[in-house]
Amino acid sequence: MKKIIDYVLGSLYLLYFGLVLVIFHPIQMVCFHLFGRRVHQKSVHVLNGFLLHGLYILGTRLGFQAKATLPTDRPVIFIANHQSMFDIVGMIWFLRKNFPLFVSKKELAKGIPSISYNLQKSGAALIDRQDGKQAIMEIARLAKLIEETKFSAAIFPEGTRSRTGAL
Repeated sequence: MKKIIDYVLGSLYLLYFGLVLVIFHPIQMVCFHLFGRRVHQKSVHVLNGFLLHGLYILGTRLGFQAKATLPTDRPVIFIANHQSMFDIVGMIWFLRKNFPLFVSKKELAKGIPSISYNLQKSGAALIDRQDGKQAIMEIARLAKLIEETKFSAAIFPEGTRSRTGAL
């Protein structure tokens, strides 16, 4: 019975997730083209707020604990393990005052409503995992952007998450 409930709730969340991404795609476009990068980032934070609150559909309860107050007056590089599709949503929400720009595989910058647009327009480093030279140049570009904007960076250094969650 639990598997059936999990399947139904999971399907509802995926439907909700997709709908939110499709709705926020044009909102992000308007924010970026009419108001610039900072307002676009704010729209991404609202998008992630909706996605995070949607986890209640699954019965998920999230909490965040910081052992120290994170600085917002200077860029910070955040490094995390990538365990599931939920960790990025939570990370963006928790770090929203730091405006994290992600180091991401370039494949995610195509064809995913809202997510691809955000990666393309935010200044994220879109790396080709088969081309180390391109990856280094892209991360150097991100470093320069962070220096100019005072945004932060976020990276999941192990790359693709594992199917089992094991590291």
